[in-house]
Amino acid sequence: KDKLLRHVRKVFVTDGSMNANGAHVLRLGNRGLFGLRLTAKTATHANHSGNAGNVITNPVNLLHELSGKLYDFTNQRVLIPGFYDGVEPPTAQEMTWIDDLPFDAGKVADVFGTQLTTTDKTAYYKKLMFEPSFNINGMAAGNTGTDVKTIIPNSAFVSIDMRLVGGQNLETIKSGVETLLAPYLAGGTLNYAVTGAIPPTVVHPSDGDLDAFNQAAREAHVPLLIEPRMPGTDPNYVWTDILGVPVFTVPLANFDQNNHAPNENITEDAFTSSIRFMEKLITAYKERGS
Repeated sequence: KDKLLRHVRKVFVTDGSMNANGAHVLRLGNRGLFGLRLTAKTATHANHSGNAGNVITNPVNLLHELSGKLYDFTNQRVLIPGFYDGVEPPTAQEMTWIDDLPFDAGKVADVFGTQLTTTDKTAYYKKLMFEPSFNINGMAAGNTGTDVKTIIPNSAFVSIDMRLVGGQNLETIKSGVETLLAPYLAGGTLNYAVTGAIPPTVVHPSDGDLDAFNQAAREAHVPLLIEPRMPGTDPNYVWTDILGVPVFTVPLANFDQNNHAPNENITEDAFTSSIRFMEKLITAYKERGS
């Protein structure tokens, strides 16, 4: 902060996807992340389910029980103590930006390859930008083949990520998790590891910043939308909390880029329009002496 980066006044992060309608977007902040991996080990080796069924503990059942203590799957609500502390609804200005966003539920569903849980535009964007999430992203145990194999696994794991919003606090959430898991950790059958801890960020743009972005979009001949939050996670707190400067997220990839999945891609249109847009954005800030 006091040496190599002391002259930095604004930061642009070029991660993420454009809007589903193809427009470039300016994102003001992003959701954070808390990730954990739970590993249950209940025996030194796998056992025959006939010889040992009903008389030893199955680690898969244990993790299933634990998952239900962390998350209410029926009502879709996280049960970790203090988890929702700091969650705030969007402001009037943020709701205005959401109202201006386009939304084609069918097109988005086609990109995701599945039906959406809501087709209401306001609910869709509020869930992505202003509500935390709970996601099981991986799990494994025992027989993963196609035929029956009558065993009780000796170990199992589940990997979980939670997207965070607003003022949610990482230490509060971590403490809440440890409170819930304490009886299992004490028994020695469970281990857990924190796999991600990134706080959410919120950025309040100045009129000059918005003018610069709008000027760049006009001169690059690309549409531009304002999205109050990035649904995904970047370590943007490095710039806001440590360096003390505003950070703007400017996604440059097409919405259907398949990020984190097979055939991740960027289209030629997104590639070339992004070059034009970023060139004009740099020029706009240079002209303003910012």
